[in-house]
Amino acid sequence: TASIIIDNVSYTENGGDNLVQNFSFEEWLDIVPEPELIITAPTNNSSVYGSVLNVVFSTIDFEAGVDGKVKYTLNSNEAEYATESPISLTNLDLGAHTLVLELVDMVHNSLDPQVIETIEFNCLSEMEENLETFDNSNATGSYTDGSFLGNNNITWYYYHSRDEGDFPINGKGLMLRKGFNSKIVSEELSGGISSFSVKMRKAFTGQVDRAIELYINDELIETSEIFGNADNQADSTIHTFEVSNIDIEGNFTIMLKPHGDADANQQITIDNISWTNYEDTGEPKLTIISPTNNAVFNETNVDIVFSTTNFELGTDGKLKYTINNEDAVYVTESPISLTNLDYGTYSIVFELVDINENSLDPIVQENLNFNIEQVQPELDIINPTDNQTINGNSVNLVFEINNFELGVDGKLAVALDNEDVYYTISTDPIEFADLTYSSHTIRLELVDMDENSLDPAIEDIVNFTCNEVIPGGFETFDNCEATIHYENATFVGNGDIEWTYYHSRSEGEFPINGKGLMLRNAGESWIESGEIGGGISSFEMKMKKAFTGTKDRQLELYINGNLVGESAKFGEDGTDQNIYTFSLDNINVGGSFTMKIKNKGTSTDNAQIVIDDISWTQFATTDPYLVINSPSNGFVSYEPNLNVVFSVYNFELGTDGKIQYVLNEEAAQYTTESPIVLLDLEDGEYSLFVQLVDMDDNPLEPSVSSSINFTVNTSGPEITPIYNIQYSEVAPFESPYKDEIVTVQGIVTASFNPTPHAEGYFIQDAAGAWNGLYIFDINNTPEIGDLVRVTGKITEYYEMTEMTNISEYTVLSIGEPVPAPVLVSTAEAASEMYESVLVKVEKAECVSAQNNFGEWYVNDGSGQLMMKENGAFAFEEAVGTKYDIIGVMMYSYEEFKLQYRIPSDIVVSTGINTELSKNTTIYPNPAKDILNINSKDNLKSVKLIAIDGKIVLNQDINNTSTTLDISTLPAGVYFLNLENENEIAIKKLIIE
Repeated sequence: TASIIIDNVSYTENGGDNLVQNFSFEEWLDIVPEPELIITAPTNNSSVYGSVLNVVFSTIDFEAGVDGKVKYTLNSNEAEYATESPISLTNLDLGAHTLVLELVDMVHNSLDPQVIETIEFNCLSEMEENLETFDNSNATGSYTDGSFLGNNNITWYYYHSRDEGDFPINGKGLMLRKGFNSKIVSEELSGGISSFSVKMRKAFTGQVDRAIELYINDELIETSEIFGNADNQADSTIHTFEVSNIDIEGNFTIMLKPHGDADANQQITIDNISWTNYEDTGEPKLTIISPTNNAVFNETNVDIVFSTTNFELGTDGKLKYTINNEDAVYVTESPISLTNLDYGTYSIVFELVDINENSLDPIVQENLNFNIEQVQPELDIINPTDNQTINGNSVNLVFEINNFELGVDGKLAVALDNEDVYYTISTDPIEFADLTYSSHTIRLELVDMDENSLDPAIEDIVNFTCNEVIPGGFETFDNCEATIHYENATFVGNGDIEWTYYHSRSEGEFPINGKGLMLRNAGESWIESGEIGGGISSFEMKMKKAFTGTKDRQLELYINGNLVGESAKFGEDGTDQNIYTFSLDNINVGGSFTMKIKNKGTSTDNAQIVIDDISWTQFATTDPYLVINSPSNGFVSYEPNLNVVFSVYNFELGTDGKIQYVLNEEAAQYTTESPIVLLDLEDGEYSLFVQLVDMDDNPLEPSVSSSINFTVNTSGPEITPIYNIQYSEVAPFESPYKDEIVTVQGIVTASFNPTPHAEGYFIQDAAGAWNGLYIFDINNTPEIGDLVRVTGKITEYYEMTEMTNISEYTVLSIGEPVPAPVLVSTAEAASEMYESVLVKVEKAECVSAQNNFGEWYVNDGSGQLMMKENGAFAFEEAVGTKYDIIGVMMYSYEEFKLQYRIPSDIVVSTGINTELSKNTTIYPNPAKDILNINSKDNLKSVKLIAIDGKIVLNQDINNTSTTLDISTLPAGVYFLNLENENEIAIKKLIIE
């Protein structure tokens, strides 16, 4: 309904002027959605093989055949009409084509406004026999395992890969991700392979080297050139990886993967795989299998493996080889073992010759080049770093030696400030004590057992300065164990002061004075001290810009939660290697205090700053002073009662005087103890003034006071449903509430505060899709089942919707029922609708063990899903075991992952009720020493799995019955995994 108000409308009637005032009317308006036309296939600018093309389309708010038709025009020819998808185009000429589709009514008139879509495509000749275009690939936007039937009815299997996304080459393609778990493998092919080609391009902007490895029959054949390693830059260049003279006959498989086995993103899109078959001409052939050409060795012994085709060594002839043009050597067996080689470059010519050592006609030769390089000893001083400032007069020298064994190959020469050299054969750190407060130099050198220098000399030198410790305190970050990953952690620093940092990392390539800490952004990164005694008078710290972004760098210092100062802005443009000093005087806070340092503001945009060498002086005043501890200035209270907590120093309440407080300029009131209790406040804004007075209510001279402003709103904040925050069906699925401050209310489904590898907590206000939200809050630690109300900013952190910058947190109740997990397949779990939602997967087989990042993978047959070990509890998965797993879905590093929360979240699947299970009995159960197994089927193997998923017994059977000795196993619940040729059965066993 539209309501329209018209004021002061003039009109003319019978020649006279009249005035209508405050005339209103209501009218019902029908809002009709606009029709839409979507062409699904082919994609724009794609290549089509052959003369036939099916055009797949869909419509929205338009029913073809009822509301109208789809008009299509090819290359400006006469229009035709369709009411069903697909439209079949036949007898297409080779070359470029333009197809225009338009929605029209039933009598072929254009709609108003017009709805038109246009695509261009290129028709090529019939597809080559050995070509894969990925047109039939079923890969989605999530990294999964899968397979598809490609061109020429060849099946391809892909692992931890996805579709081409925004990085296509020629229509559909496949994006490989990591060297250690991404690959594509063909079924077994026939006809041999002679040459190979594939198109490839960089995906995303990371600076990691991109390269592809080609394997034939699981043997590495060749690695492509390295490309796309420009620092954080996109690269749309399409590269061709070609390999010739592969010449492998018979059946074979093709495998492509990113180079290496690192767990680092190096996304590559591939397309248009092609190969030629190998035709055996019957001519003799020689193949050098290993080493690869131009290989580098650090050993002086090299084995050369070769093979021959259509040539029998010892019968048809011999293999002749010549090293660096020296005398020829003849052999009749592989491998050739070369021993005691000198360091240097080697060039070997291999040739097949007859029994009389004559060349064949035509000559059959292969060349091989390789280098043998001597490994030089290495010596590195790890601590202190060069030009480091040491607060104190002692230093622990830490060094590292490689390719040189002390006591066998030689000794370590040590000299301080050019004093006498002494020698050691120990690798333990060397302590230097009672140093003068000045600059120093330590020189280390590797020498032989006779204490002579090596040739060339191997040495390392470090310079450092010892400073006298100032009265107060300092932090050098020498004890900080921050890694290159942004994370939360705690360390005990200088003076046994505990420091906790949030969403921060090591100094990386931007050090100031050895170890430091890199803060990332204002909304998520800071460092906070534990309680420090002695007060603080002045503060100083070193800071430096990290990376090259153009965003201003600026820091804030908080003492006891109160902002006391800001640094100057710096680093606005490009690279800036300058080291800046942030210093403040006259802070003058006595007694115990805490210190917090953070980027200025609340933004989550990157503005990395490295900090180091924090120092402060003590505050030893005898003057009275007053601090309001809570609430903070600007606080909003949703309750009518408020406690104001304060602290006084050098002033005894009740003896030296009182606290006077004035609320909104009303009559002064007095108290001699904290907190000030304000009751029955009405909704509105308040200003509270607090000052010290003597026992006669007179203000001190000079005045000692403090004040805060706060708001009372007993109706509470407006609650935004989580569904409204999360629901989005348009990539990249950003929240419609992005960058807005909202309040949500829900039950905590997972809490990872504190755990080593995760942070924050998850809440839901209902079960099911779109109803979960991740709260990045490392100050509050709710329990699962707590009903909480939280106010904060909705942000998108690398496409993960989350709430940050928490300004209000309230536990409304505890022990509430947690929303039931949604039962999904492993493929379904990795979708946007389940982000931050509690889900459950069943009968998901562990397909890879945990890596160094606590990541492991399961698959229930629908696709691969990552499990994330977050440190909440220890779990040892067993590859091949099927699990039922509950957890919350997280999205990071371009991949969905299930984070389990508590030990009961992971159990071995027991719901497999197969014929094998029905035909098999185990007894006794419970058992103590011996377990009997009888089956109607021939059993292939048996595994006994503990409740934590660890395989404690694994035995081949190949019989219908067997007995297991379980006498050494501890009492508890176990699962018996039985297998025959076709099925798996799992039975529960109790050991007493």
